[in-house]
Amino acid sequence: MKILYVYEKMPSTYQQYLLNLLQIVKSSLAIKTLAYEEDSSADYIIKTYGFKDYIQRILFQLKVSKYKALDAIVFDKFDIIHLQHSFLFNKIIPLLQHPKTSKIVITLRGGDTYIKPWIDKRWKDFYSKYGNLVDAYITVSQNQKEYLLKWGISENKIHVIPVSFGLESKAKPKYPNPNKLHLVSAFRMTWEKNIEGSIKFAKLLKDRGIDFQYDIYGNGNDLGQLYYLVDKYDLTDVISIKGKIDNDLLKKELVRYDFFVQLSVSEALSVSVLEAQAVGLPCIISNAGGLPEAVIKDKTAIVYDYNEINKMIDKCLEVWNDRERYFLYSTNAIEYVNTNFTLRHEEEKLTELYKSLL
Repeated sequence: MKILYVYEKMPSTYQQYLLNLLQIVKSSLAIKTLAYEEDSSADYIIKTYGFKDYIQRILFQLKVSKYKALDAIVFDKFDIIHLQHSFLFNKIIPLLQHPKTSKIVITLRGGDTYIKPWIDKRWKDFYSKYGNLVDAYITVSQNQKEYLLKWGISENKIHVIPVSFGLESKAKPKYPNPNKLHLVSAFRMTWEKNIEGSIKFAKLLKDRGIDFQYDIYGNGNDLGQLYYLVDKYDLTDVISIKGKIDNDLLKKELVRYDFFVQLSVSEALSVSVLEAQAVGLPCIISNAGGLPEAVIKDKTAIVYDYNEINKMIDKCLEVWNDRERYFLYSTNAIEYVNTNFTLRHEEEKLTELYKSLL
């Protein structure tokens, strides 16, 4: 069983979860990698319309070669071609247009399902014309799978394989900080993450006279909204904007907080929520998309609709002020992610899928 993982560029610390998965599956499966950007760690490097690729395309037009481009030569060597960066779907369309021997697998990110087909004609056309010619899609949650059905993909082609936080957590359950509530968020600064909801959460806490500190990590196109709202609601004394931080460092920092907050309006799952629970940190989340599948409501996390912020705050203070109840949340969080979201779990499900395809 020869498998090719296809990336735009090889995963690095910026996509730590992809890098971790690649390292673990390569230890047990015959996997090679192809990237379209220069990287010495890739087994194959294809520069689209570079000199060599240009010559190959001429040879194809002259009917000297049956391969339309250089990547097609590589694809032909493998039993399974797995697109890790789903937006490269145009690279495998030529394979779908003719009888093929390789099986095609595409891992979809949240935006590929919830957002892009509404606004990007290329995605909508791909699903309608070629969607059911793909052998398997991987979604990270059951909710994402159900939403993907909206775009006409057959249910038997969609496989739910959640992302993982890493190897088994050895963290110990924790008690809350006794005198001051410490909150943390870490996400891309986009509308889907509901920046305004996070700020409203802090504003209502301050209005109640709660002594707290809220640190927000992350970067993105809507970072300006965060700064604007913190200033607008006079929250500079309780909110610290930390910016982008290395993932390994963030995971070390998480343990000193009391709750991880993520009030998204759209979310396929959340690696950050898994990582928080892995260090024993209870979460406060919205019930959007697949987020509830990343936690156990009222056992590892507080879960409400994203606009029910007062209810979230009531429950947050209730759990924070009950040391033993908080400790139980922390214990449950570590146990839950270790039972369901480790790299080994993800690797086993991937291996089962590959074997079923062949």
